[in-house]
Amino acid sequence: MVKTNNKKPKTGKKTSTKKSARPAARSSMVPAMSAYLRLLADPCGASLARAPYAGTDGGYLVRTRLNIPARAGTAVGTTNNYILQWTPAGAAQNGFIERAAGQTVNTNTIQSDFINSGVVSKARPLASCLKWVPTGPVTSRQGAVGLFYSTGQTFVVGATAAGYTDCLALCNSVASNGSVPHEVRWLPTAADEFYTNPLVNVASENSGGTVGIVLLGVDAVAGVPNGYFEATTIYEWIPAVANGAAPAVAPSLPFTVNDVTSKIHDMGNFLFGDASVAVGSAVQKTMGHMVTTMLTGATYMAGRRGNFLSL
Repeated sequence: MVKTNNKKPKTGKKTSTKKSARPAARSSMVPAMSAYLRLLADPCGASLARAPYAGTDGGYLVRTRLNIPARAGTAVGTTNNYILQWTPAGAAQNGFIERAAGQTVNTNTIQSDFINSGVVSKARPLASCLKWVPTGPVTSRQGAVGLFYSTGQTFVVGATAAGYTDCLALCNSVASNGSVPHEVRWLPTAADEFYTNPLVNVASENSGGTVGIVLLGVDAVAGVPNGYFEATTIYEWIPAVANGAAPAVAPSLPFTVNDVTSKIHDMGNFLFGDASVAVGSAVQKTMGHMVTTMLTGATYMAGRRGNFLSL
C-alpha cells in the first residue's frame, strides 16, 4: 500500500497571530464619546469630561451653579411674565439676558460666580442646562412655561422686545407651570470652542449655543413670579498668569462635537425631555457602531468621518 501525505508543503512563511492594534485604539474613543454625551445630558450630576474641541489647550474643569431669582419689573400683580436667556459663550458680563413683566427692552444680568472671580484668564463652556423651579403652594400655580434652544442669541440687550405671547409661541417646548420638570439642555456650536475672557463684555453672541425660558402668566406675589431659575455650567478654564499656574497642553480628541451629537436620534427628548433615556439610546448606538466597525475592519482617521462614525 502506498501511503499518501496530505500535509501541505511548508512555504517558509510564518503566519502572524498578532492582533491588530487598531480595534483597541478605536475602542478607546467609545468611553470618551459616551462620557461627553452623558455630560451634555446631565450637566448637574455626570462626571466631568473633556469636550472634543479643536486645538491643544488643556484647561481645568469646573462645575458652576447659579440660582437666579425672578424680579417684578415694572408690573405688579398676582400673575406675571418673564424671560431669561442663557448664552455661556457670552462671557460673565452678558451671558444672561432677561426681561421682566412690564419692560419693553431686554437687559443683561451680571453673572457672579467663580468664572468672573479674577482667578480665570479665559474659559469656554463644555455643557450646561437651565431650569425653572416653581415655588409656593401647588394649588396656586398658574400659567405656562416655554423652553427653547438656539444656535445664537435670540434676545439682544437693548432691542425692542416682542410680546410675551409671541415669544412663548416660538419656544420648542411648552407645558403648564409645575406640571413637569422645566429644564432645557445646552449644546455647543463652533463658536463655543473658542476661549473668551469672562471679564470682557460681549455685546451679543450671534453663533454660540443658547437656551432660554419664557414664563407667561405664572403665579406671582407683588409681581414677583413664584420660583427661581437655576443655571448649571461646566467650564474648561485657564488660570490667570498672576496666580502662577501655567496652562497645560493636551492633544485634541480624535472626533468632533458633531460626531458626538450625531448619535442623538431624538433631539427634542434630549434637549427638553428625559435626557437619561435619550443619552442611553445614543450611547447604545455608539457602541453598536463600534461592534460593526471591529467586525468589518473599518478604519477611522482623525479629522475624517469613517464607517465607525457613520449613520
